[in-house]
Amino acid sequence: MLMIYFTATELSNKCRPESVDEYFLFNRLEHVNFSTPDPEKYPLPNPTYLAIHATCAKVAHLAVQLNMLRKCSDA
Repeated sequence: MLMIYFTATELSNKCRPESVDEYFLFNRLEHVNFSTPDPEKYPLPNPTYLAIHATCAKVAHLAVQLNMLRKCSDA
C-alpha cells in the first residue's frame, strides 16, 4: 500500500515518515535514519526512488478522493 512514505530532510540518509492519513502515523518516529553494515551488499535507499514513491502515494490518494467526489456528485 502507499499509505506511508518518506520525505527527505536536510541531512543525508535521514527521512521523515509521512502519510496521506494521520491515522497511519499514530505514535510514529519523528525521523528514520537509514544505515547499512555493508554498502556494497546492502546499499542505502536511493533518494530519487524514495521521492518517486512519495509522489505515487500522493497521486494514488488524490485519485481515490477524485473517485469518491465523482460518486457523490452522481448520487
